[in-house]
Amino acid sequence: MVIRSLFCAIMIAACAVPAAAAPAEIDYPRHSLGYAAMMARDYVTAERQLRASNEVAADDPARLINLGQVLIQTGRQAEGTALLDQARKVEDVELVLGNGRTMWSRDVARRALATVTATYAGR
Repeated sequence: MVIRSLFCAIMIAACAVPAAAAPAEIDYPRHSLGYAAMMARDYVTAERQLRASNEVAADDPARLINLGQVLIQTGRQAEGTALLDQARKVEDVELVLGNGRTMWSRDVARRALATVTATYAGR
């Protein structure tokens, strides 16, 4: 079983926590997942950090999920949902969420996609 730590800033109420409530990016290089910037709602910085991270594979589910969320939050729903969909198809790894719970990456991606669909339906 692969366990990766991610404090994913998905916009699902059950998983979102205040930035001060938990450390970020355990087992990942600092700022490589853009977590602190996402929690500060600094999506420009978060996107720059996520795209610049050479130490995290482009198909890492944590990276895909966070970048997908950043794109959605900045009005690029099609691009963001495509990344969330891609996260459902890559290796399924166990992630540690911002609230300390663990969840499989495919489940995180599915929940994020469902949230996006519900939020943006009919717009």
